[in-house]
Amino acid sequence: MTQTPAATPPPPDGTGVFRPGYFQTRLAPNSHRSRIWEHITEYLRRWIPAEARILELGAGWCDFANAVHGSRVVAMDLDDTVRAAAAPGVQAVVGDCTSRPADVFAK
Repeated sequence: MTQTPAATPPPPDGTGVFRPGYFQTRLAPNSHRSRIWEHITEYLRRWIPAEARILELGAGWCDFANAVHGSRVVAMDLDDTVRAAAAPGVQAVVGDCTSRPADVFAK
């Protein structure tokens, strides 16, 4: 029998930072990353219509969300880092992507 994963609790300190130092150690800032994502999204553009609504789950530094083009781009992550990383025009959502991420488009 498959069990439903338990909801991830919010950070106990109220900062919105789920795991302090996670992005600095696991996804260290890299000045080349945004250029790489620009090339990737340029290639993918042929399959992403201009009117597409795009949701990046586990967005972290928002590299994909900041580079992709669509009518609406949402970057979602458990960690509050997503708010600072989202470019203008990218909606940052802090939350657990296992709890109905499609609801961000219902608004």
